[in-house]
Amino acid sequence: TALRLAHGEVREYGTPRRLAVLVREVAAAQPDEVKEVKGPPASAAYDAAGNPTKAAQGFALKCGVALEALRVVEDEKGRFVYATVAEQGQAAAAVIPGLLASLMTSFSFPETLKWGAREERFCRPVRWLVALLGEEVLDWEFAGLQAGRTTRGHRFLGAGRADIPAPAAYLDTLRELHASRNDRPVAETKDGSWPPRAPSVDAARGRLASMFSITDTMVRIASGISA
Repeated sequence: TALRLAHGEVREYGTPRRLAVLVREVAAAQPDEVKEVKGPPASAAYDAAGNPTKAAQGFALKCGVALEALRVVEDEKGRFVYATVAEQGQAAAAVIPGLLASLMTSFSFPETLKWGAREERFCRPVRWLVALLGEEVLDWEFAGLQAGRTTRGHRFLGAGRADIPAPAAYLDTLRELHASRNDRPVAETKDGSWPPRAPSVDAARGRLASMFSITDTMVRIASGISA
């Protein structure tokens, strides 16, 4: 399902140690939505005297509307009960973690593995997670790891770990950690072209495109993968 969050440019990065996505100008919340929900056939919702049946009562309860608000509409398949449902948009910080959880289990790799006592599978053991919406750390967990703002640098040249204050500082933080040598973001090749990407990066792109239907902030998703 689309997140219904307005957003700007989406850029993906893939390296041997990390997968990352930068999404610019993410809306603070979803817009409110009014939708028409189709229910049971009118013949099942009302008895011969026109009184609502348990089917109508259950449908009204499910939609959060009064019985009197239900109406019968005839479409190409016959007469059905409909309800108008007003849905209040949720904050971006509340809905994005669900996308991340779905994204991490949607990747397809030729081979996957488990590590430690975990049941989750990935192409390589996941060692750290970063998820930021502006300066806020998103509440998201995968494989027993809680997302934060701390990333890791080059295993031999880097200075260990560093906190990312906000998504806009991500690439600069990687450079400071010497992670732009072997861990070069894909958008920063010498000729500006995209090198062949692992299937996981293409999967992330397609999954985000289908799920982010996503103002003045960015969201960064990065999962660190051990070398």
